Amino acid sequence: MANFNRTRYIIIKDSDTVADDFGTPYPDIFTFPINEFVNQDPIAQRTMSDDDVYRMDHTMLSTYGRVDYYDEMTLWLNGLFELVDTYIGTKLGLYSKRDLDRLVRDNIIVREGS
Repeated sequence: MANFNRTRYIIIKDSDTVADDFGTPYPDIFTFPINEFVNQDPIAQRTMSDDDVYRMDHTMLSTYGRVDYYDEMTLWLNGLFELVDTYIGTKLGLYSKRDLDRLVRDNIIVREGS
């Protein structure tokens, strides 16, 4: 993938209704296109440990080679919306980097001034 600011915000549209005091629109998290994710590669399974819950960045770094947006996408695709210790022992599907990158690449939003 090209070098760009690798965050979830590159695929989240600006709000049509909510802006800061300067008129700059806030990102609308509900436009995150997670429902457009298509899994093509096998999904690795991992049983979540306390390190996964308390330091998900370690898991993402060892799995994908970087953190970027992989942690949030992996959690969302697994139906986990916050990391709590009750998830220790839960099965976590680790989607392929190629599939996750494809979702981002296919949904990048070009903004004015970018």
